Amino acid sequence: MIEVNVTYEHIAEGHAGNKCYCPIALALKGLFPPETHISVNSFHVEIGDHDIALPWRAQSFVRSFDEGNRNDYPVEAFKFQLEGVYL
Repeated sequence: MIEVNVTYEHIAEGHAGNKCYCPIALALKGLFPPETHISVNSFHVEIGDHDIALPWRAQSFVRSFDEGNRNDYPVEAFKFQLEGVYL
């Protein structure tokens, strides 16, 4: 398990609807070698050949970010644990 720290910098640099430039993807890219493929959708993160379910809080963040912060969960910096990933 790893802790993922999504910062306001990741949010500012992120691109809504872009699975490789989602703020969560940007936070994860800082934890792995640059050649590691990382992409995020509303439910999963793909790290290399591994597809890992995002926890509920991270799923809510992705939806809020992609929808322009229009639902009930504000786009704020946060941390979460990602199960099944080890550095």
